[in-house]
Amino acid sequence: MKFTAEEYIQQVKSGKVDVCNYIHLAIERHERDLKELDQFYFDPNPAKKVIEFFSLLKHYQGKWAGKPIVLTPHQQFCYWLLFGWRRKDNGLRRFRTYYKEEARKNAKTTEAAGIGLYTMALDRENAPQVYTVATKEDQARICFDTAVKMVEQSPILYARFGITVKSIYDQKRGAFMRPLGSNSKKQDGFNPHCGIIDEYHEHPDDSMLNVIESGMGAREQPLIYIITTAGFNQSGACYKFRKVAVDVLKGIKKDETLLPIICTLDKDDDWKDPKNWYKSNPLLDVSVDMDFLKRRFQKALNEGGTKEVDFKTKNLNVWTQSSDTWVGDHIIIKNNHDTDPLDLEGRECYGGLDLGSTVDLNAFVLLFPNVGEFQAKVTGEDPETGEKFERWEMRPIHAVKKWVWIPDAKVKEYADDADWIDWCRDGLATKTPGDFVDHEYITNQIDEARKIYDIKSIAIDPYIARHYVVKILMDWGVTFTELRQGFLSLSAPTKELERMLKANELDLLNDPVMRYMFSNCIPMRDPAGNLKLSRESGTQKIDGIAALVDAVAEYMTPTESITPSVETW
Repeated sequence: MKFTAEEYIQQVKSGKVDVCNYIHLAIERHERDLKELDQFYFDPNPAKKVIEFFSLLKHYQGKWAGKPIVLTPHQQFCYWLLFGWRRKDNGLRRFRTYYKEEARKNAKTTEAAGIGLYTMALDRENAPQVYTVATKEDQARICFDTAVKMVEQSPILYARFGITVKSIYDQKRGAFMRPLGSNSKKQDGFNPHCGIIDEYHEHPDDSMLNVIESGMGAREQPLIYIITTAGFNQSGACYKFRKVAVDVLKGIKKDETLLPIICTLDKDDDWKDPKNWYKSNPLLDVSVDMDFLKRRFQKALNEGGTKEVDFKTKNLNVWTQSSDTWVGDHIIIKNNHDTDPLDLEGRECYGGLDLGSTVDLNAFVLLFPNVGEFQAKVTGEDPETGEKFERWEMRPIHAVKKWVWIPDAKVKEYADDADWIDWCRDGLATKTPGDFVDHEYITNQIDEARKIYDIKSIAIDPYIARHYVVKILMDWGVTFTELRQGFLSLSAPTKELERMLKANELDLLNDPVMRYMFSNCIPMRDPAGNLKLSRESGTQKIDGIAALVDAVAEYMTPTESITPSVETW
């Protein structure tokens, strides 16, 4: 095999291969260490051994299924550094932690599975234990299952290793590889030689990393192998680790046992220029298809919001702030189709009830599906032929009707932020007397609404399940279902609401209160990319939109789903 790691370094330095500044810094560090470090030395032979080992493995899916894995120059460069650097005192590996961050589909999991098998089989370690680690065991199994497929397709490895549901093992040497998640039954009492931390940006904290690291004390050359794509949580464990890694590359901090490899856009790069995409995708045109990226990019341009954020984060490996724009006002304005409110009487609808504190806003929203149709022009590109098309198609209209209640004492307080005085005067919001929301008034208005409209069910937060309003309405026969207000429960209906808005499928009945509340919505994302809405400050209200998300969730949920009896409340 021709080893191209050194050639790759020269091509990067000459500008023939375009990489981000962090890769330049990694190369500069490598060449500086060759001249200056006393306690370490570089030996290409262990690195060549790893690169040759990958040729024993085969791809198991996609267009290369069944063919041997041939590492690209970039991949060889990574292992050139990781396995080539050794300690002078004992010849063991220098780097104990490897952090690799790049865009999706750049074979990080395939690489990690191969390294797991290598450290299990050929890393000069007695009874090595290798773990693939993630937040949940099912996620950890992705890398583990990839390793299983590799073993099954390699006659040499298949003759040597045994396979069970949760283990690849070498009985003679006492070696094994297993998946490990935060929900696994056993997380301590083990002695890991290699821990593969998968999609570290999804980890809520560094607990799983600490579990692996704390168990490595008896190992001579343990390896923590971290792979991830950029995420949204810039106060989380992964981003904090990344900042240290960047400081090590820059020489601000010192850690001779940490090797960071980060592939992303540079600060001033135009994310819209495909020429820059190679920086984040070192395997572009190999495992990552340029046409696929261009299709994703076009959706990001056309739809903006979360599509743009997802493209930047997952396909360009750029860490994004949670306060990115959600849905612009120009889109909200288009979601009005002149539906006559009187035509909604007797129609099927689904509700969302957002009951806040008694001293603040409360909101109730009904979503009326399929109240009409409109003709829309659709443009796009055929994913198979690449041909652009333009056509007209009919799309549904879903009407939205809202009720908002606000204590009299809050109307003037919030008047500086919005036109609450005028909205209450014009009947667009309801002012209840005094300092508190009148719960009896809310109950009566919802009861009146159910006599006018065919309300199938109403989604509510279980936290307010014992609320006076809900208990009375249930006594009156109103059907409620529970909808927790966390990321997992709200992500799907929030994304569906965004889709409806961008397709102009909603009729907001020209309601200025809803328009105002949409302007206050900020998308918040958890490490896994799940979405829910928040706001900047307490005076900026989004209660009506929160109720609308609940109504969309109820519309998306079969009516036979959780319907608590009165006794459970």
